[in-house]
Order: sequence, then C-alpha cells, then structure tokens
Amino acid sequence: LNPGIPRTLEGLILQMLEKDERLRPSAAEVEAALQRSLKPSRSAERLTLHDTGSASHSGERRRHPVGREKERAELRAAFDSTVAGHGMLLCVAGEPGIGKTTHVEDFLSELLADGQPCCIGRGQCSERLAGAEAYLPWLEALESLLQGECRESVARAMKLMAPTWYHWVVPLAAGNGPSAPAAADAPVLSPERMKRELCAFVQNVTQLRPLVLFF
Repeated sequence: LNPGIPRTLEGLILQMLEKDERLRPSAAEVEAALQRSLKPSRSAERLTLHDTGSASHSGERRRHPVGREKERAELRAAFDSTVAGHGMLLCVAGEPGIGKTTHVEDFLSELLADGQPCCIGRGQCSERLAGAEAYLPWLEALESLLQGECRESVARAMKLMAPTWYHWVVPLAAGNGPSAPAAADAPVLSPERMKRELCAFVQNVTQLRPLVLFF
C-alpha cells in the first residue's frame, strides 16, 4: 500500500479489507496488532537506556552461547528478512549433539523476550516415519500454532484456507490421537491440493505477523 508504513501494519490493513468477512480480524485482534506495531521492542528500550548512559545490572545482561556469534547473527538476519517480507528457508547443520536445537530454541526465546511479534510453530522430522507419516512434521507444527499465542487468528485462517489440515490437526491440538473420529473422517486429497491449502494458510497468517516454523 505505502512503502513508508511497517509491513505488519500493511498486513493488518489488507486483512481488514478482505471481501470475506470471516477473514477479517476481530476488534481485539486489530487493537493488539496496533499496539504491537506502535510499541518499541524491549531490545530497543534496552539500547536506548544504554545510549543515554543508564547503568544496567550484570544479571540483566542476556547470555549468548560462547563461540556461536556468527550463527546467531545469521538467525537474526534471516528473521529480519522475514519481517521485511522476504520469506527464507534456513538450514542449521552439524554433527548430532553439538547443540543445534538448543541454539535455535535460545534464539526463539530471545525473540519472545524482546517482544517481537511472531508466530512460532515446532515440528519434529523423522527419517523413520518419512514414508508412512510424511505430513507428521507439518501436523505437529500446525498443532503447536493452534496452542500458541496466535491460536485465534491461526484457527480462523486454517478453517477457511486449509480446512483439510484443520480437520486433521484439531484432534491433536485437543490432546487426542491421530485416530480420533474427526481425523478419521478427514477427506483424502491429492498432495497438490494439500500443498495449495498449506500455502494459502501460510500467506494469510503472515499478513499480520512473521511466521517461524522450526523443524
């Protein structure tokens, strides 16, 4: 709409202009999104205090893994790119047990501590289940989104844009197994249709907040 306004605010306006009223955010969601876009992050507040000469206690300083500054900077650059509207696939490689998962989880915790407005979904990949349960990592990620801070907007978008995925995920999010009646009654669609639903859902969710999926 206007290159001078934040992307999150632009996404909010676009959702408010949706022709389908079911896709429009509620008044509470609009208020929350406006507060997030206008409120400075905690990291910016700490930086301002530092620049004005205010002393901070050593216990309040954030601790980062030693020797991982380069990797952390790459994670931050990838997130900043996402906030700017450029989606990215980032792979964290290394030998088992060197702390890859811990490093990423620490970074995600840092985003939340800084007050960064984002939705975070987590799923686990398994070579053993790659053939029989190819969609399992995505089901887990969508389940975690339905249980997270963005659950209301995620549920609404999933119902409308990815109803098949919603039909499968809701029993999991409710604490039932994948053999629950709702999942058993889910229609069987082609892989192409499943991908289209998933892409439409992701595009809708990311209009308001950046989306981080960690597998």
